[in-house]
Amino acid sequence: MDVNPAPFLDEFSRLLDKICQDATELLHAQASSVFLKEADENVFVMRAAYGYNHTLIHHARYQPGEGITGWVALGNAYRANSRDEITSDRHHLGKYDKEIWGGDEHQCHSMVAVPLKMGEEVHGLIKVENKHQGKKWTPFTDADTESLSIFVRAISHVIESNVILMSALGRLYVFVLMPFQEKFNNVFECGIRPAILEVGMRCERIDLVHFTGDIMRRLYQCIAQADIVVSVMTDKNPNVFYETGYSHALGKATIPLAESVDEIPFDLRHYPHIIYNRERINDLKKALKDRLVGIRASKFASARALAPDRSP
Repeated sequence: MDVNPAPFLDEFSRLLDKICQDATELLHAQASSVFLKEADENVFVMRAAYGYNHTLIHHARYQPGEGITGWVALGNAYRANSRDEITSDRHHLGKYDKEIWGGDEHQCHSMVAVPLKMGEEVHGLIKVENKHQGKKWTPFTDADTESLSIFVRAISHVIESNVILMSALGRLYVFVLMPFQEKFNNVFECGIRPAILEVGMRCERIDLVHFTGDIMRRLYQCIAQADIVVSVMTDKNPNVFYETGYSHALGKATIPLAESVDEIPFDLRHYPHIIYNRERINDLKKALKDRLVGIRASKFASARALAPDRSP
């Protein structure tokens, strides 16, 4: 199954809208917003909002550490219960206060925010603002922070268990085809795997996948589910060649790697490939990271161009 995110971006946006509404109602608040890390940038962008002006959806953005939002994006929880407490916070910038609320003055009286993590990596955050009872503003409590944290953890578990949602977040799945010989251990452990993980993608190789049943059936499933396939063609291993052909037949973005261009079949040499030196693994890691980031940027640019315009 190809999990190109294009058909799912609009559905994913509706899911984010529902998350905002549910978070707002959970804490009896006035408004909330979801910020997600862009797939091809180190920046957190507002992707959904509930209860206030929507004009900054897809436009409001913070670098990690920038403002209170950027501080939460570093993995911190935040809670404040007065405008003075918020505006006097050393992280506060008020970057989009007027635009968010649509008025001349910032109307945030209280706020609680927690990061959205996949494993140890922060992929986004949820902010909830202005808890109230009737027409009276009331403070957020420790219990509110814990409730929001539980809510966000449940969301992360759902996303992590769904390959389509993971792809929509930019957590692309990379499957590695290579000979299982000791001389390739350094290539995988020091070059290929860290390159994939450092750009925020998921990495698997068939001998590292936990499964029961027929290995070839599972291998084909992994290739079919992959967003990107990395194929080590050194030594002209016939199994790797066959599996690479299957990857191409499915239309997967495939990155051939070899120690010599002569090891790449003639019919595949016109595909962008990486020639590596096992004595210079850091060069391989850098080249592969650049290629992965480029494929991801292209994939999501195409997906966003195809997705319906949901701007207000």
